[in-house]
Amino acid sequence: MKPFGYSYLLDCYEAKDLDNMEKMYRFLESLVNKLDMKLAGNISVIHGPVAFEDGLPIELYGDKAGLTAFAPLITSAIVCHTVFPRNFLTLDVYSCKEYDPKLVFDFTKETYIFEKYEENFIIRGKNY
Repeated sequence: MKPFGYSYLLDCYEAKDLDNMEKMYRFLESLVNKLDMKLAGNISVIHGPVAFEDGLPIELYGDKAGLTAFAPLITSAIVCHTVFPRNFLTLDVYSCKEYDPKLVFDFTKETYIFEKYEENFIIRGKNY
């Protein structure tokens, strides 16, 4: 019996250039293409909330300032969060379609040049 889906969870430490919204958008766009998956809607990249003082943005949650990004897939979704002050990126790729987690790892490493990481690959719905 084929499982329902697959989750690849990647936490990246000492990652670079995490505050670049355009880069995050292009990263997800390219990752979807590399995995030969199809978007079910628009990619969203959201910056954490800020207040403005003298026209300059001030992070409301300074220690957790970052981006949240979402790519809805026909087969499920890719979600990514960054935390700028800690140079941390966390990525979840969930899909009913089989894919190679090494491809996700390699492309994320190439894009965000992290030093340390933790990863998990989970087979979901084994008895589906």
